[in-house]
Formats: sequence, structure tokens, C-alpha cells
Amino acid sequence: MRQPFFLLIFILIAAATAAYAQGHKGKGRISGYVYDQDGRPLQDVEISLFSLRAHSGFRTATDAEGHWIASWVCGGRWNIDFEKTGYKPKRISLDVNPAQGEQDLEIRLEKTEGFAFPDEALKRYEEGKQLYRQNKFEQALEIYRSIAADHPGAHFVHKDIGHCFFRMEDYDKARRHYQMFLDREPEDIHMKLAIGNCYSNQGNEDEALKWYNTVDIENIDDATVLYNIGTHFYNMSQFPDALRYYRKAVGIKSDFTDAIYQIGLTYLNLKKNAEALNAFEEYLRHDPDSERAAAVKRFMEYLKKETGGNGED
Repeated sequence: MRQPFFLLIFILIAAATAAYAQGHKGKGRISGYVYDQDGRPLQDVEISLFSLRAHSGFRTATDAEGHWIASWVCGGRWNIDFEKTGYKPKRISLDVNPAQGEQDLEIRLEKTEGFAFPDEALKRYEEGKQLYRQNKFEQALEIYRSIAADHPGAHFVHKDIGHCFFRMEDYDKARRHYQMFLDREPEDIHMKLAIGNCYSNQGNEDEALKWYNTVDIENIDDATVLYNIGTHFYNMSQFPDALRYYRKAVGIKSDFTDAIYQIGLTYLNLKKNAEALNAFEEYLRHDPDSERAAAVKRFMEYLKKETGGNGED
């Protein structure tokens, strides 16, 4: 009796879960300094690091000298975001190769124009961000809400309030504050996606899709965001849409193994076995030796036998 495809897909997903458990840890090390445009060191710059290979990450911050360190990280592509109140955020992508030793970066941030944040409020805001990094969401929330009450012009604080409520799983309130931010900056893609995530976490997939669809795929240049939206469509069994997002993610980052892997699974669900085999072969070119790769090889052998050796239905 022919084994159903969904059972085989389940086996592949289980193998992937085991691989993800290894997380972003490794033997690499990244460090650097963050300065303003005049070369002065910036303290308490929030730095978010995300490994595209491990699909996980962590946060750190600069010290009084503007210095920061990220030790024991895995190899591969990392997205690194630098944020500090009063400065334009900055993102870089970096390929980490542990064999090459420590990578040292120098980043400069530009000041933003517009709302002037008083020093006293800035100090409280940075304290709130520190509490947030420590997962003390209720304490951070108390500070953020007091700032929003004292300084109605500081609309950006509503993004932080929303993040706190999101982490506390109060998605209605998170969504409300994301919308308050969006009212002032209606083209902000990240807030639109954040509102979609709120609906998704509440199980309201129809509303989540409405928000995800407000962001034109052509305007998204972050491979990780594309991957996450694609996975949302995949979980909704909307496989053609999932495939569009996965393929664009790979178009931005050709060695994005998680997205390549999902392309293979998506083609399987679309009963396009030849395309699935091609995707899995591409996956193995980038990741030939992992536990998930071993599962992919076994499945490819089975699929070729079941389809007469050429991958056709």
C-alpha cells in the first residue's frame, strides 16, 4: 500500500524540529562599536541578532564605550538591527564564518528629525527598554505608558507598549497600540505585520491574512519576514501563496535553507513531485550533512522509487 504524502511530510517536519533545537549557538564571535555621526560612542543601543540558518536569535546592548559582543554564535547569515531612541534604526546582514575568527564592526547612527525627546523622558525610556530586554514586561509597560501620558507627541512609544502586550499575550491591547503607531506612520510595514501576527496568535486567520495582504510582497525585502508570512500561508494550506513568499525569500537569500526546504514541502502538497525533488536537491547543496539533510535524502530515495525514479506523478 502506498504511504500517504502527509505522513512523509510529518516525518520531515519532525526531523526539522530536532535540527532547530540546536538554535543559534556555535563557535563564532561578533563584536563592534556604535557611534553617532560625530564619532561619539553611543551607550544602550539595542542590538537584535537573528540567525537565518537557525531561525532564532537574541538581544544585547552597547556599553558606555559603545562596545558590544555576541559570543558563541553559529555560522551563516545573520541580520543585525541597531536601535536607539532619537536615532534612525539601522540593519546590516553579515555572513559569520567561525573559522575566520572574531568579526569586528563599526556602526554609525544618524539622529532623527522631528519630535525632541526630553533628557528625563529619554532616560526613563531607556530604562524601559532595559526592563523589556530582561523580560520584565509589566515593569517596562508601566514606564512606557507613563511616557506616553506625559508626552503625547512621542507616538513611537506605542510600538513599545504594543510589544509588551504582545509578549504578555494580550493581543487586543497590543493591536490597539500598534494601530496608534500606525495612525501616525501609516506606511510602516512592520506594524502592519505585527497586527497580522496579533490576529494570527488569536487564531483569527482571516483577519491575519487581511493584514498580511496589505503589505505588497514587492515591498518586503527581508527574507525572514517573507519566510514567516509564507509559513503562515502554508499552515493555512494556501500553498500557491506560501510558494510565492518562500521563493522570494530564496531570491533574496539564495542559501536560505529553511525556505528552500519549505519550497520542497509546498511542492509536495501541490502534488508537483518533480519540482519538490529539485527543491530538495537544492537544499542538499547547501546543507548536505545535518540531521535534517539525512531525513531529506531518505525521503528523496523513497519518492523516486514511488514515482518511477523521475519524480513524476
